[in-house]
Amino acid sequence: MNLGYSSKDNRFRGFTLWSSGSYMTSVSSFISENKWIGDWVRNFNPEAITEKFEIIFDTPSSITIFEFTPGGIKTKEYRFNKIN
Repeated sequence: MNLGYSSKDNRFRGFTLWSSGSYMTSVSSFISENKWIGDWVRNFNPEAITEKFEIIFDTPSSITIFEFTPGGIKTKEYRFNKIN
């Protein structure tokens, strides 16, 4: 997974590549200090949304990730905690 930041529009562009050769691209941004939202899109086209996501940085060692349909219906929820 790679992310790049564009100061031109204050958004991140990212892609994830799997060993099978399949990939996904995303356009995202922070909307607060601890909330990052974005769209999984086709080839960085912001009009071609395949899924939406929201990442909440709950604490320095805990995050929650939500996934949604393009219409906004929640489909998945993940919680990750750092273990020392």
